[in-house]
Amino acid sequence: MNKIIFRLSIVSVFVLMWVFILLNNEFLFFVTVGIFSGIIFYTIDKPKLAKQILKFFKPVKTFFQNFLFSLNTDLKITTVSSDMALNLVKPVTSLRLLTQLQKKISKAIEDDIRISGLAANPRLLGLQSTSYMVFAGIVAIPVAILLLIVFENTVLLFGLLLIPGIMFAFPTLKLKATASERKSQIEDELAFFAAYCGIMQSVGRSMLNSLLEISGTDIFKMLERESKMIQRNVRIFAMDELSAINHLAINHPNYAFSNFLLGYVSIHKSGGSLARYLENKGEEFFNSMRFRMSQYSSQAATIGEAMIIMLNVLPVLLISSSFMMPASSVQMITNASFVLVPLIAVIMILVTNHSQPKTRDTVQFSIHSIFAGIIAGTLAIIIGLESWLVLVLAVFFGSLVNSAMTFTKFREIYLVESVLPDFLRDITEHVKIGSSIPNSIVRISKERRYNDYFDSLMFDVSSKIVFGYKLSEIISSRKIISWNARLVFFVLGKIADSGGGRPQTLEYITNFVTRINQAKKEMVSSIRVFAIMAYASPLMMVWMTKGMGEVMQQLGPSFQVLSGSGQVTFLSATPEFLGIINLLIAISAICMGMVMSKVANFTIKNTIGVTITAAITFASIYFSPYLPSMGPLLGGS
Repeated sequence: MNKIIFRLSIVSVFVLMWVFILLNNEFLFFVTVGIFSGIIFYTIDKPKLAKQILKFFKPVKTFFQNFLFSLNTDLKITTVSSDMALNLVKPVTSLRLLTQLQKKISKAIEDDIRISGLAANPRLLGLQSTSYMVFAGIVAIPVAILLLIVFENTVLLFGLLLIPGIMFAFPTLKLKATASERKSQIEDELAFFAAYCGIMQSVGRSMLNSLLEISGTDIFKMLERESKMIQRNVRIFAMDELSAINHLAINHPNYAFSNFLLGYVSIHKSGGSLARYLENKGEEFFNSMRFRMSQYSSQAATIGEAMIIMLNVLPVLLISSSFMMPASSVQMITNASFVLVPLIAVIMILVTNHSQPKTRDTVQFSIHSIFAGIIAGTLAIIIGLESWLVLVLAVFFGSLVNSAMTFTKFREIYLVESVLPDFLRDITEHVKIGSSIPNSIVRISKERRYNDYFDSLMFDVSSKIVFGYKLSEIISSRKIISWNARLVFFVLGKIADSGGGRPQTLEYITNFVTRINQAKKEMVSSIRVFAIMAYASPLMMVWMTKGMGEVMQQLGPSFQVLSGSGQVTFLSATPEFLGIINLLIAISAICMGMVMSKVANFTIKNTIGVTITAAITFASIYFSPYLPSMGPLLGGS
C-alpha cells in the first residue's frame, strides 16, 4: 500500500510540474521540480531517513573509493551501484512498463554481447538504457520547454528532445560498435599472424603458445584481445587448448578468422600437417591483403575525383550562382554551404577510412598544435582581422606546429619501409649460405648502407647482439614507429629465438613487404594529379570570385528585374559578401587538404597537406587584387 501511495505521489508531482509550465507559472514549476527532486533523493531505496541519508552520500563515497583505487595498479572491482544515474531514477525504472522494456533489450543484445567479446551483463545494459533515457528526459524536457519560452527556437527544442532517445540507444550502439570493430579490424593483422604461427609451428610451438606470446607486445592490437580471451578460457574455465580455440572461433564475428581457427582445430584432430596448413593460410591472407591494397589504389583515384567535384566544383558553382541570386537568399545559401562542405569532407574521410587498409603506426597528434591554433586565432580576432583570415591563420599555425612535431616520425616511417624489402632480401641471402638471422644482421650492419636512420637502427641492434642479447629482447626494448617494421622485426626475433628460419619463410615475408610497398607507390602515383589540383583549387576559386565581382561592377552596384510580383533586387558585390565568399573558399581548401592527407598518408595526423592548402589560400585571397583580370574573357575592356 505504501509503495502505491509513493508512486502515485511521484506521478502527481510530475503531472503538476507540466501543468504549471503550460500555465506559464515559472515559480510553481520550479517549486514542483524541487519537490520532485527531493522525493527522488529522499526515497531512493530505503524507507528510513538514516539509511536514505547514507544512500544519498553513497555516490560520493564510491567516487572517492574509485579515485583511491586508481592510484594503484592492483586489480580493482567496481560495484554496479556506483552508477549514480541508476540510483537516482531507480523508483521510476522499477515500474512494470520499463521493467518489461529492460527485459526485451537484454534479450535482444545477448548475441551482440557474445560477438563483441565483452564481459557485460545484458540485464545491466538494459537497465542502463532505460535509466539514462529517464534521467536525460527529466533534465532535457524542462530545459527544452524553458528555452522554447525564452528564445522561441523550435530547432533547439527538437534538438534537446532527441537527447533522451540518444541516451536510450547509447549502450546498445556502443556494444554494436565494439562488435563491428572486432569484426573488421582483425583482417589487417591476419596475414602476419598466420605467417608467425606457421613459423612457430614449424619449430614445435602450437598456436596457443603463439597467441599467448603476442599478449602485451603492442603489435597485434586486435589479436591481443583474442589472446586474453583464450587465456581466460584456459586458466579460469579450465578448457583445453583445442576447446578454447574452438570456442573462440564459434563466437567470433569475422568469418576469415573463425574459419582459420576452425581449420586449425580440424587439422589438429585429423593428424594433418599444421605447419603446411598455417603456411597455406598465411599465403591466402597475404594475397587477400595485397588485393585490398591494389583495390584501394584504384579507389583512391575515384575518391580524388569525388573530392575535386564536391569540394572544388560545388563551391565554385555556389559562388557563381550566389552573385546572381536575390539578396534575401544568399545568406541562407552561404549558411548551408558552411555546413555542407565540412559534412562532405567528413563523409569522404569516413569512406576512405573504411576502404583503405589500416595502419598502426605510432604517431601521436601534437597537443601543442591545438594551443598554437587557438593563440593564432585569438590574436587575429583581437587585431580585428576578417573571419576568413582568422580561420586560415589558426589552421595554418596549428597544422604547421603539428607538421614540425611529427615530420621526423613520418620521415622515419618512410625511411624504414622503403628499405625493408632490400634488408629482408639481404637477410635471406645470408641465411641461404648458412648464417643465422642475428649473425646476418651483424654482418649486414658492417657491409651494407641503406639510409641514415636505418643504418643507425641496425648499428644499435647489431651492437646489442654482439653483447649477447636476444634479437626478440632487443626489438621489444626498441621503439620502432613503423607498424610494418615492428611486425617484421617481431617475426624475425621469434624465428631467431626458435632456432629456425628457412629461406622459404624469409622469401615469403620479403615478397609480401615488397608487394605492399609497390601497392602504396601505385596508389600515391594515381592520386598525385588530384593532389596538385587540390593545391591549385584555392587559386581557381579566388580567381572565379574576382571574375564574378568584375561582372557585378560592370552591371552596377545593384540591378533589378521585373517579376510577376514586382521588382526583385539582386545582390551587389559588397565587401561583406566577398568576405563570406572568402570564408567559404578557406573552408573548402582546408577540407580538401584534410581529405588528401587521409587518402595519401592513411592518416589525418600528417598535416603537411593542410598547411600547404592554408598557405596557398592565404596567398591567393590576399594577392587576389594582383591576379589577371577576367574582363577580356568576359567581353569587357
